[in-house]
Order: sequence, then structure tokens, then C-alpha cells
Amino acid sequence: MLVPLLITEGISELPLPPSSYFKTINKFLKPLPAIEPLLTNLKTLESHEQNNPKVLLIFIGGFMDSKHLAVFREFASFTQNKCSKFATITAKAYATFNSKALFRAWLPILIDQEYELYIISHSWGAANILKVLSAFEKSKNPLPKNSIKLLITLDPVGYWRLKQKPTNIQKWINIYIEDKWRVLKVSNLCSYIGHAWNHCNNADKEIILTNYHSNGISDKILHHASVGSMLKAFNNEKDFLSKIL
Repeated sequence: MLVPLLITEGISELPLPPSSYFKTINKFLKPLPAIEPLLTNLKTLESHEQNNPKVLLIFIGGFMDSKHLAVFREFASFTQNKCSKFATITAKAYATFNSKALFRAWLPILIDQEYELYIISHSWGAANILKVLSAFEKSKNPLPKNSIKLLITLDPVGYWRLKQKPTNIQKWINIYIEDKWRVLKVSNLCSYIGHAWNHCNNADKEIILTNYHSNGISDKILHHASVGSMLKAFNNEKDFLSKIL
């Protein structure tokens, strides 16, 4: 369950790092029958001549997402029509939370080949990609400034905390459930144990969701694994750009 997984769709010749950084799909997914229908019905992206063929949206799951599929479902079902802010995405990829070595090797390759990179990351996966991007700042070969066009973190967790926003991120939006403590859910318990970040001082913008409104509790309970609801809130955010790309 803890071997890194990488799945891509949209660009047949997407440059990849050596296969030692991740496991092949069939070998990894063999004991996970729940994921097979999602792969079989993986939504493909439309190809438009006017779109840049090198615009890549990367989904990064949280701990054990390859079993619980909270982020993987969003990756599998994502099309340009699902989120107006990502209307010109031409390729998508999914990686598990424990892919720090993968991204240390892969991001420089993608940037060197002039890919526009957008990242949606959840929970421990969000903390891990920020750790990678922060480490690049101090490396001998740092990533160029603003090379990650947009990073969205969904309820990140972890005892490590970012001290300063890396210059390789152009825009960072942090989305979190403010009143997780009010709702008894396994995913919320995991966020307590994992040390939820909640508010992030270094984010360019935050979207804060809550179960409690002026008219009482909402019909749909929001919790740490409510990835779809967090992304919907991002797409509906009127104070932000109507279109990212």
C-alpha cells in the first residue's frame, strides 16, 4: 500500500523519471479491486488545437489514498468542463502521498521541457509536496521562480510546517475544514493524529469551509476527506480569478 504510484492521462509522450521512482499500475493495483472500475472508466481530456499541449494538472493523494480513493476519484473523473478554472488542461497525473523522491526527479524534467504545472494535493501529500518544493530552494539546482503556476493544498497535515513560501510557487491556495473537531469521522481523527495545519500564513489565499452556518448545520457533513467539496469551493470562489489558465 505504501509504494509510490503514478498514473498519467492526456499526453502519450509525457516525460517520466526512471521507473525506479514509482511502481507500475498493474503490479500496484492487483490487490485493489475498488480502483479498477475507476481506471476502466477514466475520463479523458479533450484535445483542442488552441490549447497548449504541455499544461499538466497533478493530483497528489493523502495517506492511504490508493485505498480510500478520495483524491483518486477526483483525478479519474476530472475533465476540463468539471472545473472552469482549469479549462485548458491538456494532461493529468496522479501520484500517491509518498512520492517525494518521484517529484524531486520528475519536476526538473517537466520544467526543463517547458510544461506548465498545476498541483492539487491533499493531507499528508500536500505537506510532502511543499517539503519537496521548499527543499529545491536550498538545492544546487533550484527550480525556476514561479515554475509551479498554482498549488492547491487541501487540509494539509504534518508535524513539519512550512516557514516561508517557496519562490518556485506562483500562487498557493490553501483550503481547509475549520470545524473538523465538531464532526466525529475517522478522517477527522486521522487529521488530529497527523497534526492538521489549518491556517497557513504563507498561502496567497485561503478558502475556509465550515459545517456551521447562520441557519444551522449544513445538510452535507464536511470532513477531512471531503476532497470533492473542497475543490467545488475553489471552483465557486468568486473573489478569485474566474479562470486560472
